[in-house]
Amino acid sequence: MLRRGLALLPVSAPRAAIAALCVILAVAGCDGPPPGAKETVQRLAALDIVTSPPPQGVRVAYAEDLGSDSSITARDPSITVVYATTASIDDVRNFYLSAFPEYAIGEGCCAPRGEAFLSSVTTGDAYVDITISPGAPHYKGYSTPSPSPAPEGANLYVAVDVSPRVARDWQTDPRKPTTSQSAP
Repeated sequence: MLRRGLALLPVSAPRAAIAALCVILAVAGCDGPPPGAKETVQRLAALDIVTSPPPQGVRVAYAEDLGSDSSITARDPSITVVYATTASIDDVRNFYLSAFPEYAIGEGCCAPRGEAFLSSVTTGDAYVDITISPGAPHYKGYSTPSPSPAPEGANLYVAVDVSPRVARDWQTDPRKPTTSQSAP
């Protein structure tokens, strides 16, 4: 006998199948960080391009992402460091272009007016994206740390996103290339 206010609804086979599929996908997508993620993050955090502030720069934020080896939402470990500076966009851009030749940094595309975006090409063992923007940091990676207050007069933010350059076997790796990346 049913109590008042409580009813048992019959579940159709299609609804049960959809519910089971959702549970399977949710469990399959929660695999955790890839092996060696902590060591990778430590190595990235020690890179000179991360530890060297731009001219008149002060670090105001830092974040680590251990990544995921999920077959659904896989991503590599990465770090993001944010600096606030009183220097000009040109001074900061020139600093990164000249101080770190080993990263083969070049002008990136698609920066909004009044901002600069620098990016490394596929050399070395790390990808580096540097976004220089007035007023607030703009991020290219997964981590978006909230910056602490900037020093007096510092209105230019430099977000440095770094991730490992990982060689993959695209035939067997569950993380297939997307439209923004191509297989080697």
